Amino acid sequence: MKLVEEQYIEASAIDLRQYQCPQFFVQFKWHLKNCPDKSIQYICTGEQDLSDVKRYLCNNSYHYDFIEEGQLHYIKVYITDV
Repeated sequence: MKLVEEQYIEASAIDLRQYQCPQFFVQFKWHLKNCPDKSIQYICTGEQDLSDVKRYLCNNSYHYDFIEEGQLHYIKVYITDV
């Protein structure tokens, strides 16, 4: 039962808190490229530099929400076919 709960949590949000640049950005792009759903959510910290992520999303015309809750930052990206 615990394995099922962990798989559900992993599928709903990608935790990138343990990564630092450049691995942080590499993991972000890899999960975005391989996302089977129409949206993906990332969990980050306030200490991570998100400027490259925001620039990438803007330059590639992704729709996204950026939410700050204390030290946690959430980025939800909506994937649409153009």
